[in-house]
Amino acid sequence: MFSNKKIYTYLVLLGMIFSLAACQPKAMRRLEKMEMFDVSAFEGFMPMEAGKAKKYRCKIDAYGQKISGILVVKKQERGTRMLMMTDFGLKVIDIIFRENGSYQINYLMKHLDYPMVRKAFALNLQMLLTPDRKADLDIYRNQEGILVHDRAQSLIYFLDKANKLQRVQRYHGNRKLLAEAKMQDEDWIFIQQYKPSIVIKLKSMDDVKR
Repeated sequence: MFSNKKIYTYLVLLGMIFSLAACQPKAMRRLEKMEMFDVSAFEGFMPMEAGKAKKYRCKIDAYGQKISGILVVKKQERGTRMLMMTDFGLKVIDIIFRENGSYQINYLMKHLDYPMVRKAFALNLQMLLTPDRKADLDIYRNQEGILVHDRAQSLIYFLDKANKLQRVQRYHGNRKLLAEAKMQDEDWIFIQQYKPSIVIKLKSMDDVKR
């Protein structure tokens, strides 16, 4: 016969196992970790070279505001800077992303300048960058390819079998899906945040027809 103490210990251990499993994002449940994977084998939706800038046509639909303009992205010595201006020359956002995952917002348009909105914009745009190669990343494999989980940033990168990035998901507490970034119509980068809804669309200026 099992003693009450043994039964209690068993139930506690069982509860911990189920608790840990529940804390994983749904996409990774029942998947086994890979021991070896070269994280330099893939890039984010905005691969950057030091000292070089890229321009994107940007459209934002957030909190009742519809804004369009040009987003300039530049790799700097200590991070990546994103600066957006409207078609009329008004500054929308100026933000620097550090390689350690932190960010610094230097400016956000007055109509959007609220703490919750500032954080949302930063975390949504951060999904487009290549993750820190030195970060603590968990690697999984499924039928479609590879999943790279950045636990510190609560991000999952979905790669196909050729290690090409297909989409990025952002979670809250590794359980609730908050936002997703993916390629749409082949040349548009589409970001959708859920509750409250924020939509950001980006297209390389090289592809914009004049």
